[in-house]
Amino acid sequence: MEKQTENSKIPYRDNAHMMSVAWDLIYLVSCAVKGELPDQSRCTKMDDQAVYQMACSHMLSAAAAYALEKCRPLSAEWQEARGYALRNHILFDLERAKVLHLLEKNGIRYLPLKGAVLKQLYPHPAMREMSDNDILYDFTHADKVRSLMEGLGYTCKKFLHTDQGHDIYFKPPTIFFEMHRTLMNRYTFPVLFDYYQAKDDLWQKDADNRYGYHMTNEDFYLFLIGHMYKHYVHAGTGIRSLLDIYIYCRSYPELADSAAVQAELKKMELSDYERITRSLAIKIFSGEKLSNEEEKELLCYVESNVYGTEQKRLRRELNHDAGTAAKLRYLRRRIIPPRDSLQQSYPAVYRHRILYPLVVLYRPIKGMFKHPVKLKKEIQNLFRYQQDPDQSEK
Repeated sequence: MEKQTENSKIPYRDNAHMMSVAWDLIYLVSCAVKGELPDQSRCTKMDDQAVYQMACSHMLSAAAAYALEKCRPLSAEWQEARGYALRNHILFDLERAKVLHLLEKNGIRYLPLKGAVLKQLYPHPAMREMSDNDILYDFTHADKVRSLMEGLGYTCKKFLHTDQGHDIYFKPPTIFFEMHRTLMNRYTFPVLFDYYQAKDDLWQKDADNRYGYHMTNEDFYLFLIGHMYKHYVHAGTGIRSLLDIYIYCRSYPELADSAAVQAELKKMELSDYERITRSLAIKIFSGEKLSNEEEKELLCYVESNVYGTEQKRLRRELNHDAGTAAKLRYLRRRIIPPRDSLQQSYPAVYRHRILYPLVVLYRPIKGMFKHPVKLKKEIQNLFRYQQDPDQSEK
């Protein structure tokens, strides 16, 4: 769903070159969000093509372009990137207004999430690129919402029959909506799922909308950390996530260290992750020197692109084990779904377990016909994986 450039396709000479490019990108983005004039001599010496491609892979090309144009004319590529982000920003706002109007009109509770809120904290909202609109809604009205979305010209790409996950709607050329039934998944992140299930004050009433809601600043920050952690441990997440943390902490400087937020982070079991991530985000966009451990941590983000990579996902799934037995166990899990995940993916099979063998046959056949290229690439990556666990993040 997200358009991105794989870092592996960018001609980095080595890790040192890649990190040099990353620091140049971070410098440009830092200048953009601070409203500072970039140093012209530094911009002239940058590997412009590599910086541009990395900016695209981390969805930071618009922010970098805002800085670059202050010291030199933008190339056609940079102009196109900024123009694309601005058009998307306008289209997303227009479409989101239509959807929220219909939810309001039909008495369906809704709560906008992630980028739709974060972009308002950026100096220019178009600096914060988005690939979709995320909305938490009252999923007891899922069928009605599907009818409303299709009435607006959207195609339903995924529709769930459970309270987990999110439904996906698409309208050409680039507009996606993820309509969330829950904030976290019960099976993959049980601690976070239980935390939000027990939280009865998440929905804060909007002053101007009867059915519109929002999170408090504290709850939004906690969700921002939780959502970032979800991507981080699954397949990685990129520099844009660190920028979001920096922007939020700059906007609400006393929030993260408050006793209330720290107490909630303990319940979420994210205290250490939040402390390390927040420190890294503030340091890199403030121009502070990093320790060796922090440089290694930053490398993980740089390698991951905006939504992670297949290599990092495999690394996690295989537990850094490149042996044949580990790869065969991985294949088994992919072909034969665990019974506790049936309720989300195949609710009919969950209710009628006699159908379970049919799912085992159906999944690989479905993959071959529906996603043949993706399936082939996954298998190729699996059997090419030779990562030494001691070198996993180098």
